[in-house]
Amino acid sequence: MQTCRLLGVITVAILLLLVVAAGSDVQSAPTLPPTEATPEPITGVAETSPPSGEPPPFDPFKPYAIGGPEAAWKLSDLTTAEQTVAQRGLTTTGWSATHNAFASAVVQRAQHAAASAAAAQLGVDNLGTTGVVP
Repeated sequence: MQTCRLLGVITVAILLLLVVAAGSDVQSAPTLPPTEATPEPITGVAETSPPSGEPPPFDPFKPYAIGGPEAAWKLSDLTTAEQTVAQRGLTTTGWSATHNAFASAVVQRAQHAAASAAAAQLGVDNLGTTGVVP
């Protein structure tokens, strides 16, 4: 009995030594010197790159400049066939039917997308074959 008790005390002492030794390996985080950003020189004039042979990037929202008013074509300068095409492009009387058709198609696709999203969230592959089981 005394041997078991002595063995238990030795085991506890070894465990305590291991815990103390393992805890001493932990080091604190090293302290680093404070770093500050290098101040940028401000001269009061914006820094620009030297001009190059490349044209500046095109602004897609800026209308294309054709020049002065004399550069624009007048309707009277066109041939009769070209005037017919231009006049057809200017009339908007039949456009509402096309716009309504596209609006209807968008509503149908939105309903289909909402149904597909709901089916995906429910984990149902085919809503056509899913029914109520009595």
